[in-house]
Amino acid sequence: MSNDSNRNNPARANGMQTLGSYAGQRANFYLGHFNKFLAARRPYQEPIPKHDLGPMDVECPNCHALHWKDERLAQSSLTSPQFGMCCKSSKVQLLDFRDPPQELKDLLDGSNAQAREFRDNIWKYNRAFAFTSMKVKEDHSINRRNGPPVFRIQGELFHCIGSVEPSPGSTPTYSQLYIYDPQAALEHRRQQNSGLNADTLRILQDVLWNHQYGQVYHHAHEILQGYDPNEDVSIHLRILPAHNRHRYNLPTADEVAVILPQTVTNENPCDIVLQH
Repeated sequence: MSNDSNRNNPARANGMQTLGSYAGQRANFYLGHFNKFLAARRPYQEPIPKHDLGPMDVECPNCHALHWKDERLAQSSLTSPQFGMCCKSSKVQLLDFRDPPQELKDLLDGSNAQAREFRDNIWKYNRAFAFTSMKVKEDHSINRRNGPPVFRIQGELFHCIGSVEPSPGSTPTYSQLYIYDPQAALEHRRQQNSGLNADTLRILQDVLWNHQYGQVYHHAHEILQGYDPNEDVSIHLRILPAHNRHRYNLPTADEVAVILPQTVTNENPCDIVLQH
């Protein structure tokens, strides 16, 4: 039957569409039953059993870390479990965390508006007081789907550190701010982090001003001030003879690389050189 005749007879055309739809429904019906028939002829397989470790609520009697009960040592019992992966049955003992300074503790535990704002933006405050910048090649493709954001990188992660002092005309950043007068450093941080609470920045700077790494930069700057700026000066950080070299060792070449212009090369490779 031609398409022209169907256009001239709407009732006939509608009838043909209805018939085609009915035929399609019947075909899908029989196809579904045929697939069920094929599934019934397949050999029966037991469903994959679910492996459940239960709650992770068994406490190590020595360090109080939580474990699953099946993680206990083979020679221990359920009533007196012992664990080796956390503290090797009390052979490894870590010192308790020291309480933070009261000003920082108030920001971490407080319930006022300033404390809540600090916790909401804590990563921004951490960035504002970082000693080094981070350089990575970030993979953004993983965040094209729904779900919480994921930070994934390709290749290596670098922490970049510049000179002790900024070049003329440059704004001091990162570790360079730790050699400035406190008020001047605070003003630079306020300008670079205008969205953060100025009073919180002041509190954190006061806390970090006496930090061990901050003191290293203060001391390095004080030493450099006593030399002619036209001369090349190197400051070496060395391990004190009385300290444990395994605990207080300086970074090795595999862990950190600092490239400084005009660095003296004929030196101990474990030295950290701050160049003025």
